[in-house]
Amino acid sequence: MVSIGDVIGHDVQAATVMGQIRSMLRQASLDDPAHSPSAALDAIDRAIGTLPLGLGATAVHARLDLDDGRWRLTWSNAGHPPPLLHTPEGGVLSLGDHDLLLLGTSEDDPPRHDHTRDLPPGSVLLLYTDGLVERRDADIDVGTARTTAVLARHRDKPLPLLLEALSEGLADIPQRDDVAVLAVRVTRTEL
Repeated sequence: MVSIGDVIGHDVQAATVMGQIRSMLRQASLDDPAHSPSAALDAIDRAIGTLPLGLGATAVHARLDLDDGRWRLTWSNAGHPPPLLHTPEGGVLSLGDHDLLLLGTSEDDPPRHDHTRDLPPGSVLLLYTDGLVERRDADIDVGTARTTAVLARHRDKPLPLLLEALSEGLADIPQRDDVAVLAVRVTRTEL
């Protein structure tokens, strides 16, 4: 399982809530017999609706399964910036399927969904928070396009060098948001 998320706010309370959500997400993933990412996010949504956790959050929660020597990604997105996936045959694509933010479940809310995609050897999956792509003086699409271009250009480099390229210039941005990035490279038999 791999996950990334962001809680509304930038203070100690937001960090505390993110820690609580992370722990609950781990347990929810283990409690569901199918290990469905959407079922785990539904459980978190119910918890947010019951517990005084704050204003809301976004998250991408995913499962990687090895089946007959090939990796398959199953993910659910709760209003988070879409993961980027570079595949050797397809270039970089945005995994844009998503559902509502984690705000607390209402009976009127549509159900969350799982999405799947095969990950051929050489694929690189990039999960990130909005701080990587969002700038106060530019449209978020510009930042996402920059990140997509960096991933395409540095996809074959060791992951620490890819992450370094992605973070280039972030320290120079005034009033920047926090940034978290998770990169996964798929090989033939292991991650």
